[in-house]
Amino acid sequence: MLKLTLYIILILSFSLTSYGKDNEILIATVQLDKTLKEDNDLRINFLNTINEYSFLKQMNLIKVDRKIKKLYKNKSMLSIEDAINVSKELKLDVAVLVHKEKRLTPTTNDTNTDITNESTIKQERTNRPIINSPTTPTNTAIVNNSKTNISNNKNIFTTKYFIQGLDVKTGKSFYSNEAKSISEVSTLTREVLDIVGINYSKNMLDKIEKPSNDIDLKFSINIINDDNTKTPLTNNSDIYISDKLEFNFTVNKDGFITILGFLSNDSMLIISPNDFNKITNITSDEKYSIPNEDSVFNIVTSGVNGVDEYYIIFTEDVPNWITDTTYLNGVGFKSISQSNMPKYSKLILDELKKEKNWTMQKIKLNLNEFILIRKDDMSEDSVYRRYF
Repeated sequence: MLKLTLYIILILSFSLTSYGKDNEILIATVQLDKTLKEDNDLRINFLNTINEYSFLKQMNLIKVDRKIKKLYKNKSMLSIEDAINVSKELKLDVAVLVHKEKRLTPTTNDTNTDITNESTIKQERTNRPIINSPTTPTNTAIVNNSKTNISNNKNIFTTKYFIQGLDVKTGKSFYSNEAKSISEVSTLTREVLDIVGINYSKNMLDKIEKPSNDIDLKFSINIINDDNTKTPLTNNSDIYISDKLEFNFTVNKDGFITILGFLSNDSMLIISPNDFNKITNITSDEKYSIPNEDSVFNIVTSGVNGVDEYYIIFTEDVPNWITDTTYLNGVGFKSISQSNMPKYSKLILDELKKEKNWTMQKIKLNLNEFILIRKDDMSEDSVYRRYF
């Protein structure tokens, strides 16, 4: 089988420490073996897909080409390490790699497939001609069919695109998948950029400078155990799928509380306010719990191994990121789609920049999947947890 391999790389900035101008993320396409110029449809596909994301800004391709031109002098194709080095020189932070493979696959068109295949197999096994005598018509017919079949063989190319997202700063992959067509490449590229958008959204909230004021906000999370006792959690505590959570807060000012969750399954959820506990006006120094004793719901963890990050924001009045429902979906607990997360975080960021009487806190929890294992010395229904 003939295997023809070519590489293409899409490099973008995905800064966890800083932003570009106007909080945009800089993005550029870089070809590793000069084949991108020949595949104009794929090139346009990347450009159009990236343009769908308003927080991305594409770098001038001429600037990128000039940067990598010197590397082609001593090699016919750049390595991934070369691409990472180029992205660092361009002050980029994340690379989306696209590895394209074309494989030559032979196919057979023959009406006597069974006879021909058997004769071919016998020839290969014995390593000598099937015809022992030119006067043997049956064997002659078999060989003639085999020759006809070989002459009708046709070869076709199959193509796969392997897409991988890399954090250039750490050298770690955050995404990997494969596509069979350019249209599928668009879908996978959007998945990569959605992940970039999620982290970009959290980064906006993490990097905003809190104003100096006398607001004292206390925020905590507990696990509600089966016997209704509570286990307090601290930042970076371990939790497990199916744990019941309780969010607690108190503040020394009257106002409004928003609790946001960026979950391990790449979703964004508004914990409070919600359609069940419509807590709006917060009274100073009063203790609040979500859910409380009168609630008709439980907050149960779900998702995949990863990190759940919860933000609590106090404002004096109901913020427009709650009253403006443009980006809010669902009933009960409102959610924000992946494609709208950067816009929603920008909405929060822009409003907070205008205000002085607000504050925010964050608790990060490590979510772990678990398996149920029955122990011989325990009752039939008893289980214990352990990591995968």
